[in-house]
Order: sequence, then C-alpha cells, then structure tokens
Amino acid sequence: MHALTFGLPYRPRHQGDDLSRALTGTLEGDEIIVYLKPEDKWPSELQFMSLRVLEHLDAKRAGNVLQALYAPYPTLSESYDFLLDSKDTAHRLPRLETSEGLCPLIRLDDIVIQPLPRLTPYLGLGFSCFWDEEHGLGLMTYGAEIPEIGGEDTALSVEVARGHHAKLTKQSRSQQP
Repeated sequence: MHALTFGLPYRPRHQGDDLSRALTGTLEGDEIIVYLKPEDKWPSELQFMSLRVLEHLDAKRAGNVLQALYAPYPTLSESYDFLLDSKDTAHRLPRLETSEGLCPLIRLDDIVIQPLPRLTPYLGLGFSCFWDEEHGLGLMTYGAEIPEIGGEDTALSVEVARGHHAKLTKQSRSQQP
C-alpha cells in the first residue's frame, strides 16, 4: 500500500479531530496514519493482530485497490459537473486510459482497522484526491473484496463493515445444511 502514498505531492489538512490534525502535521510525505477504531474503550486483540497484516500489503494489493477505484472514475465528471466548470473539470478529472493514471491524482492518507470479530480484517482506506479536497475518496476492503467505494467517510464507517459482515453471515447460514 506504500505505493499509494506517492500520488498527490501534498497532504491536505486533515478535517478530523485534534489528534488527527496533530498527527497529520508530524508525518513525513510517505507515512500513513493507522487507526484502530474501538467498539468500546480499547481496540480488540484482533485489531492489534491486524496490524501485522499491514506489513504484508504489497504492490499487488495496491494494484487491486487502484483497479477498484478506477472502475467508477469515468462517471465522476458527471458527479462533479455542478461544482466545476468544464475547463476545471478537464483539469481536475482528466481522461485516464489505465488505473495507474490515478496515482498522481490520489494519495493514501489513512487506514482504519474496523472493530469486527473476523480474522480477515475490514480495512478502510482513506485518500486525498485532486478533484474533491473536502470529501476525499474512501473504500472499505475485506480481504480481496471491496464492499463499498465513496467519500473518505466510507473508510471510517463501521456501518459499511457491519453491513457487509451481516450479509456474509446471512449467506453462510443459508448455505448450511
């Protein structure tokens, strides 16, 4: 995932709480904030164990994330046409031929390890993006799956993870004899 930090040359001011702003101000250019979002007062043991998963996120996983983010990209200009004039839209949302073209337009800023009781962690990935500095870009991952893509709040949302978890639980129960 480290490869996803080399996009935008700057780290926008973080919109979150005081601690997040303080952390953002001290980071080097290629560092990422990792949040262990607790259900109660403290993160769970599984969340702490999931930190080890982050060591093994490689270029292949980064490529999968880029592919997932690239899929809805061609329709983004339609979503932002009310905010940007046509000249600015072409500048902020240029036509891209491949998913690698997204790299200069986005920057991975934070990873949220969600508090669900699964060995495979739900990881929210929050990005700064060139076309929407206020809301950013975010997605939720579960292993190789990407249950949802949206604004940066998608990466922070435990509800997105819970909804996907409930769907998986329901599917596994219906498949039991």
